[in-house]
Amino acid sequence: MSRPVTMILATLSLTVAASKTRAGETTIPDTPAGRCAAAMIKAFNLGNDGAMRHFEVDHRAEAVARRRPLDDRVARWRNLYADWGKLEVRNVLSSGAHDILVVVKPEKGEGWVHLAFELDDKAPHGLLRARIEWPIDPDASAASNKQLDGERRKRTVDRIADQLVRAYIFEDVAQAMADDIRRRLESGEYDAFDHSYPFAQRLTEDLRAICHDKHLRVDPRIPMTKRGGASRADRRGPRPDDNYGFVKVEVLPGNVGYIKFKGFAGTPEARPTAAAAMAFVANTGALIFDVTENGGGSPNMINFLSGYLFDKPVHLNTFQNREAGRVSDTYSEEIAEDVHYGQDKPVYVLTSGYTFSAAEEFTYDLKHLKRATIVGETTGGGAHPVEMRTLNKYFTLKLPTGRAVNPITKTNWEGVGVIPHVEVPADQAKDKAYELALQAVKLGAVETTASPVSSVD
Repeated sequence: MSRPVTMILATLSLTVAASKTRAGETTIPDTPAGRCAAAMIKAFNLGNDGAMRHFEVDHRAEAVARRRPLDDRVARWRNLYADWGKLEVRNVLSSGAHDILVVVKPEKGEGWVHLAFELDDKAPHGLLRARIEWPIDPDASAASNKQLDGERRKRTVDRIADQLVRAYIFEDVAQAMADDIRRRLESGEYDAFDHSYPFAQRLTEDLRAICHDKHLRVDPRIPMTKRGGASRADRRGPRPDDNYGFVKVEVLPGNVGYIKFKGFAGTPEARPTAAAAMAFVANTGALIFDVTENGGGSPNMINFLSGYLFDKPVHLNTFQNREAGRVSDTYSEEIAEDVHYGQDKPVYVLTSGYTFSAAEEFTYDLKHLKRATIVGETTGGGAHPVEMRTLNKYFTLKLPTGRAVNPITKTNWEGVGVIPHVEVPADQAKDKAYELALQAVKLGAVETTASPVSSVD
């Protein structure tokens, strides 16, 4: 359960006239999304923190900007510039008023880059998110925005409809989505979509208008070059070269532990890193987990980390898969007594609107097991496990095939997110949780613990 491989891009400023390039005179369209993309590229190419800072301040949507400190976002741009140098626009594969997909050529290194921007459709049209895909083969990239005719559109719609009816977790919603896109096809609403990128986006919008499921998505098939970097699959989720998502572990004054991680890595190789983080804070009087910048990952890491917080395994979640007719339960793992944190010390989880999927499950599980106090913002609202399915040589479908059912609430956080106990802006969540933790440690209070509701004997 993870968000697609994304990077929330920062924000910069420029005129569309500057988007002319030497190679083919490609022009970025004069739309809100085009102006934002052009601004990012101009500021990026200046290669200094001041320009990147202005982009962030001028273009980022306010709600998104609160999720990560400005200095952190500027540092990300600085690191990318060090790797790539200047960017040259080579192609615009898809363009709408509030979204755009641009192909750029980095000055250094092999491979090209896709920059996909999504803006708020309400004024002032702030940047909500952007996706970086790299390295891209330039010829294959352009070719992947395949030209469509009526028959190809029909085959794609039929294939999506069949997959939905067969496997989407809610049968009635699946049928409604299938009927809707077939009706739109027959009425001619899709006739103007003659290339795969804009058609994929429109199909995604139409499907989500019915299911409101943020995991469901239609994508064009994007070829990734094997030169200059890892494969697309290898880059998905936390990896060894980013310390499996663990970015900060420290003991704050007053003996309060703090762990910040940006993903739930599911591979066995990630466990020693997680175990080392937990060992470092093992003797603290209270512990803060920061998942404000965590977009999800694998339930395996949820089970592992949760094991440190209970004296014996507890039932965390149940997953239902309609297509397979399968129901499976997950439990916190049993951790050796000499290294586990225990269930009697206060725990806090920091959240933001970016917190999503597996990061939400971790938060939701601990909240309803009364094992943690949640501090921050309501999370993104994605509770459905997904599978990637190839529709044809033009498109793939990210299809939610499962449903999480919490053993206590008998439901989940899909579409509503996890509501914190203490609601504060994400950039204030750490300070607030630290304040609460200090009080708990000082008083010797056990504010957030309780006997597990269910356990394995």
